Amino acid sequence: AAAPAFYDWTGFYVGGHLGDAWGSSRWTANSAGAAAISGSFGLFEPFDPFAETGSFFEGVQAGYDYRLANRFVLGAAVDASFPAFPDRAGISIGGSSTFTSPVIGAESYGETVLSFGTVRGRVGYAPGDWLVYATGGLAWTYDRAVLTQLGNGATDRRFLWRFGWAAGAGVEVPIAPHWTATLEYLFTDYDSSSVSFPSVGQRFDADLFLHQLRAGVNYRFGTDAAPASSSLMAAAAPAADLVNFHGQATFVWQGYPPIRSPYAGVNSLPGSGLGRETIDATLYAGVRLWRGAEVWIDPEIDQ
Repeated sequence: AAAPAFYDWTGFYVGGHLGDAWGSSRWTANSAGAAAISGSFGLFEPFDPFAETGSFFEGVQAGYDYRLANRFVLGAAVDASFPAFPDRAGISIGGSSTFTSPVIGAESYGETVLSFGTVRGRVGYAPGDWLVYATGGLAWTYDRAVLTQLGNGATDRRFLWRFGWAAGAGVEVPIAPHWTATLEYLFTDYDSSSVSFPSVGQRFDADLFLHQLRAGVNYRFGTDAAPASSSLMAAAAPAADLVNFHGQATFVWQGYPPIRSPYAGVNSLPGSGLGRETIDATLYAGVRLWRGAEVWIDPEIDQ
C-alpha cells in the first residue's frame, strides 16, 4: 500500500495576525534626597468598540520551516505587532500609577507600548496535517513613558527601547492550498530599564512582561500540497470560494453656492457658500476553514 501523504511544511511563508495582550509592570521612582518609591500597574485595557481602543493588536510575520523525515519541523520566524489606538489617557497596551512624592507631590507615572516584536526559532511535530510547536527567542518593544505632575498638570514624555526574551507554543493547520491558520500563545519578558525625567529630577526603573494570545494566517510559497485529511478542507467548491475579499468606498459631498446674507451672524450660514465631504471605506474578507466553519473580518474606516 502507498504511504500516506502528509502536508509538506518546508518553505518560506508570510502572514498576518490579530491578538490581545495583558501583563504588568513594576517600577521604582528615585529622586535626589528622598527615599525610593515603588509601585506597579497592569497592562490590560478592556475593548471599547466605539472608541476602537483596548489592549488588542495586529501585526505581520514571516519565516521559514523545514520538515524532517521523522515529521519534526524546524523553523525560524520574525514578527512585528502594533497596538490599537490609544484611549483618552493615551494608553493602548499599558497602564499608569498615581502616587505622592515627598519632593514633588502628587504624580502619575504610566507607560504604553507603541510597537513590539520577536525573532524566534521554533520546533514542531506534525503527526498528520496539524503542526504543534514550541517557540522561543529574542523580544523587543518600543514604549512611551509619561510622567504627570497632578498639581500643575505638567507632563513629560520619554521614549525607550526594551529588549528581552519570548517563549510560547502554538498550533498550525492547512486551510487551503498555500494557506495555513495559526493559534499561538506567547510570553515576553523585558528586563528592567531606566528612564529619566530631567524636568523633575526623577529616574524610573521598571520592568515589563506581556502575555499574548494571537490568531493568524500564513501564505506559504512553493507548495501546492493539500492536507491529506479531507476533513481539514472546505466543502467541495471552486477554489476561488475558499477565500473572499470584498470592498466598498463611499464619498459624499454636500454644500451650497454663494447666497445673499445681509444679516449673517454666528449662527448663520456663510454667504460665501460652503461645502463638506465624508468618506468611508469597508473591507469584507473571509476564509472557509473547513466544512461548516468560516471566519470573516469587516473593518471600516470613516472620516
